[in-house]
Amino acid sequence: MEKLSSAALLGLLDNAVLELVPKEIAFTIDGKDYTVNIAVKRLSFDESVDLTRGQDLTSMLMADLHKIRILKTIYNADTKEPLFVDIVAVGRPVSAIVDAMYKASEDVNDFSGKQQIKHLKKMSSGASLSVAESVEAPSEKQNET
Repeated sequence: MEKLSSAALLGLLDNAVLELVPKEIAFTIDGKDYTVNIAVKRLSFDESVDLTRGQDLTSMLMADLHKIRILKTIYNADTKEPLFVDIVAVGRPVSAIVDAMYKASEDVNDFSGKQQIKHLKKMSSGASLSVAESVEAPSEKQNET
């Protein structure tokens, strides 16, 4: 794990959101495999929160949320322009393509928090082992009784 200085953190804060991350997606249609290069916009915290601002979340389907995320994050790798003009256009491709795009967007933006959970588990696993090891070792006083 890389330790950042305060200056490096400020630089990361300023630059991380501005980038489009190149991704290659793969999908299968009618038994034929395809790959294509796309670009995924890394969203700022505010951009991620604003994806559903003003929406009625009680009636929103998970598929609608996926389409919104794709609309706001998937870009043409060559032109650096958004790949879709509106939410209706996101729903037109076959589901294999939409699913591949969503997975790429999830990989960059971690909407589900899986990467953070994985990181936290990794960080706590060392502490858990230390605690378990110290619990398993009997104390000298226990052996004297």
